[in-house]
Amino acid sequence: MRKEPPDRKIQLREIGALEKRIATRGLLDQTRDDFLIDAFALGVGRSKRELRSDVEEIGRNAVMVAAMFLRTIPSERELALRMLTVLKNVDNVAKPLRTKDASDFASAFVNPVPGPGQQFISANQVWTKINELVKELHELRQRAEHFELVEPLAGRSEMLARAFVMQMREFYERRTGRRAPKARSGKLVDLMQAAWDDLQFPAIPETRLGHILETLPR
Repeated sequence: MRKEPPDRKIQLREIGALEKRIATRGLLDQTRDDFLIDAFALGVGRSKRELRSDVEEIGRNAVMVAAMFLRTIPSERELALRMLTVLKNVDNVAKPLRTKDASDFASAFVNPVPGPGQQFISANQVWTKINELVKELHELRQRAEHFELVEPLAGRSEMLARAFVMQMREFYERRTGRRAPKARSGKLVDLMQAAWDDLQFPAIPETRLGHILETLPR
């Protein structure tokens, strides 16, 4: 049995722990009186209570998105690669059918007597249709090979961090009415880091969230 990459195992274990927290008590520790995010409430036009609720929801959504990606995308990518190989093999084996005309060999087949209610179809008709389908398969293979595959999973905590930054960016733009800056430092990055710490997400380098924000596509 093929072993999973260590980084994905770590991420899955972290996500599993976060899902258990969500199910039992939520992500934000409600026994605390103060949170790092409280200092940012006024800047995004929210009360402390409202911002805490927003961050809890953002954290839950980020965990859900990361979990879905980690549990489905790798296996789907592997299956997609296998199916592409199968498609290539079938197309290569069927190549002789693309170069032959059904009339060259269909007469060698004896047409069976149709059963009750069955329509008579000649061997030439059947093989002509097969030739058409094989040619269409070849064209579809060429199209399929132009599709890009999802990149393999990146390093530790990458999926959760990326999902979280995307959620926070959307929240910031919705609340302020301004486009989020593509910068690795500033008020938004500080807010994201505060929220990440308050949610008690897995430890990451301090510059990681800012780097993700800076490199996210629009």
